Amino acid sequence: MRALRILCCAGALCLTACASLPTPAPLTLHDSGDFALTGRIVVRQGGKAEVLRISWSHAGGEDRAHLETALGQTIAEIALNPRGGTADLADGRHIAEDDDAELARRLIGIPLPLRRFADWVRARPASREAGTTDQPLSSFEDSGWHLAYQAWGEAPGGAQLPALIEARQDSLSVRLRIEKWSLGAP
Repeated sequence: MRALRILCCAGALCLTACASLPTPAPLTLHDSGDFALTGRIVVRQGGKAEVLRISWSHAGGEDRAHLETALGQTIAEIALNPRGGTADLADGRHIAEDDDAELARRLIGIPLPLRRFADWVRARPASREAGTTDQPLSSFEDSGWHLAYQAWGEAPGGAQLPALIEARQDSLSVRLRIEKWSLGAP
């Protein structure tokens, strides 16, 4: 009886060793310039949290964003270019800043480097350190922020792009859930 058990276990081990595991599909990280995305942002500072909806487009080195409350009320229209940024607020005010982080501070209360956002959402640190096609970056430090890529999703054309990103700096946390990607000119 014991010999039969040993023989069965040995046979099962041999079959397991011969079986091949399916190879995961390679990741294709999107690296071309233009894209658009929509999603939700949760900004946490201390005991406070604010939820925002975002639509962001990046084309030709310029960025545009539309921010809304969770209920769909427009907060601001943002435009960024290499010379700085502007925001048109729902109450009619216009904000212009040469420093993108200062623009973010005036809008949402935290100095988020908005010009880095287009690279951050594609998991591209300023150092241009890159993940491989089968192992994307899971986290990195950039502009004083720690970014962690917590989930990936498939975009049109099969590209694997971040679906959940958390950026932290001291007691600040910005969590972006990307709901939809569009690749190419928006």
